[in-house]
Amino acid sequence: MTPTVTIIIPCYNQAAFLPRAISSVLSQTMQDWECIVVDDGSTDNSADIARLYQERDSRFKVITQPNSGSATARNTGLCIAKGEYVQFLDADDLLDSNKLRLQTDYMQKNGLSVSYTNYQKFYLPPETDNYKFINPQPYTTHIIGKFSFSILIRWGVDLSIPLNCFLYRNTFLQTNHIAFDENIRQREDWDFHIKISKHIRCIPFLSKYIGAFYRSNFSGKTGSYSRITKGNLKFITEEKHYLHWYQLPLWSYRLSIELCFLCLRAIKYHELEGFKALKEIRWKDSILLLIIAILLLPLAIIHVLIRSIYVYL
Repeated sequence: MTPTVTIIIPCYNQAAFLPRAISSVLSQTMQDWECIVVDDGSTDNSADIARLYQERDSRFKVITQPNSGSATARNTGLCIAKGEYVQFLDADDLLDSNKLRLQTDYMQKNGLSVSYTNYQKFYLPPETDNYKFINPQPYTTHIIGKFSFSILIRWGVDLSIPLNCFLYRNTFLQTNHIAFDENIRQREDWDFHIKISKHIRCIPFLSKYIGAFYRSNFSGKTGSYSRITKGNLKFITEEKHYLHWYQLPLWSYRLSIELCFLCLRAIKYHELEGFKALKEIRWKDSILLLIIAILLLPLAIIHVLIRSIYVYL
């Protein structure tokens, strides 16, 4: 029998967190699902833990592969997914017990291909065994206007929606050949949703329901932001080759925003590590993009300042 939902869990060295993620799957009030755990070359006992669940419950399937990145691991799951819907869940995140039931009902009633729920951030302080939950700012979860605009301009700036919030109709992904770009090691979820935005104008939001929980890591902020900046700049300058000409101004504006963030983070954390990312970008192939980005810098500065006021005040 075809399951209603396929849950895909990419896993790399997440033995400490995987059991809790799987427990959030087992606790679902809708039991008509299959769960594919793709172990991406873990060097800990993540694969052994996943196999224990497979031995106990036939709805679990464990795939092992050499370490290739989360994009490849998710695609491995997509290739064998049998469910009518697809739910991605990172091995250190969680799902609410009613998510699959409520979201599939909502999508079936409204004939939707994609939808997303609200979420909470959580973390586990080192001095306690109790999770601490944080509600994100409401404006960071609301897609305004066309999805393509929000995904190009706001994603990672003032829009933050974890992957486990979404639910996708499997036939929609297959028909439109939507998968994760395995050449992207960072921002593969951003690229994934840019592809979706070419086929869907708006994505409905279950705003009053918290269906997903996203683990926050508060350690190493400086290094983390350096990697984020590097990944964003590289992705923006490479992604431009796949955009329509009329999207170039929007992409240039996004580059302006990233350059503003690069400078602000260098000032805030008193380090210049992020500027190394500029050396790795092939600017000769991005001259037009850069020229437009420089022209749009005043507008980007205003945008970033307004965003900072909302975040920090």
